[in-house]
Amino acid sequence: MILVGLLIVSLIFNYKFFKSHLEKNSHYSIYMQDFFYVIRDTISQLEVIIEGKNSSDLQREISTLTANMSQLDYMISRVPYYFDGMDGLPNYIGGAIIVINHGTHF
Repeated sequence: MILVGLLIVSLIFNYKFFKSHLEKNSHYSIYMQDFFYVIRDTISQLEVIIEGKNSSDLQREISTLTANMSQLDYMISRVPYYFDGMDGLPNYIGGAIIVINHGTHF
């Protein structure tokens, strides 16, 4: 009788652990998917600027690029808040945004 009770308690704890594990994996996959979409958009924006087909709207194109880079900077800086046990990653995206917006003498 005690073994049956222990088995039931064990099943309940294992189910809760499994459910939390699936939830963490779901959060990770959603985060990575969003992160790669922002990276893709940033690369596409860089290609538009490099090709220079739309040189009349260069300021708008650069503003869009810095907005995408700001999203990347924010997402990278927030990694510890999304995932337990992961430290923040050092990145230089914020510094690059400042240089793009204000130049090197700011």
